[in-house]
Amino acid sequence: MIQILYHDNGSVKGIATNDVGIAKDGSPKVIMIKLSSLLHFYFLFVKDSFARGMELHAKCTIFAEGCHGHLAKQLFKKFDLRKNCSPQTYGIGLKEMWEVDKSKHEPGLIIHTAGWPMVSKNLIIIFLIKLNVQNKVFKKNLISFLGYAYIWWFIYLSYIR
Repeated sequence: MIQILYHDNGSVKGIATNDVGIAKDGSPKVIMIKLSSLLHFYFLFVKDSFARGMELHAKCTIFAEGCHGHLAKQLFKKFDLRKNCSPQTYGIGLKEMWEVDKSKHEPGLIIHTAGWPMVSKNLIIIFLIKLNVQNKVFKKNLISFLGYAYIWWFIYLSYIR
């Protein structure tokens, strides 16, 4: 399992990866590769698949393992990072690119909406952003939180409304 490494002062030093290629009994794994027969002789090659883990030290270590990875949880506890935070929320995001007639938009226009066109009790945010004046391109974004009350709701059908 990957471990977080710390300096003596408690700051993050880097990570240590785990050994790979270890058999269940703890010994290094060996792979035997059998090639096709040539004149009824078989050629066997033995390859050691064991690799020692490494310590990776860095001035800046970025943990990009998702919102609740096992290393992030260790950091939450050690540095008390969740002390004054709201509980974690989850959502779904959709994105589309539109080409719109130039007469139907204003340069620099951004439109935000909350709620519509969703069924009641579903929190949603939609925003349109104008990307390019010459090509008349808009980006349509939708974000919906996963705590919605209507369990049969299909987000994409509401999105295309």
